[in-house]
Amino acid sequence: MEPGKATAFSINGTNVTINYPASGVGTRGVVIADPCFEGGAVGCPFARTFQTFERSTALINAALAGEDVDYWMILG
Repeated sequence: MEPGKATAFSINGTNVTINYPASGVGTRGVVIADPCFEGGAVGCPFARTFQTFERSTALINAALAGEDVDYWMILG
């Protein structure tokens, strides 16, 4: 990958483009910590009340709809 240029490749038939920033260039992202989702071994009593899965998904989709956000991640 060349810094500052988009690199396109395929992973299991899915086309992916990664923009690796050039040195010294700022980036912008969305970080969500410990979202309260329902399911698995750990439940969340407020997941349905606050619709956290649906709203978190909508937030990420809205943030990535344009060219302003470089990355997103969920921590926790």
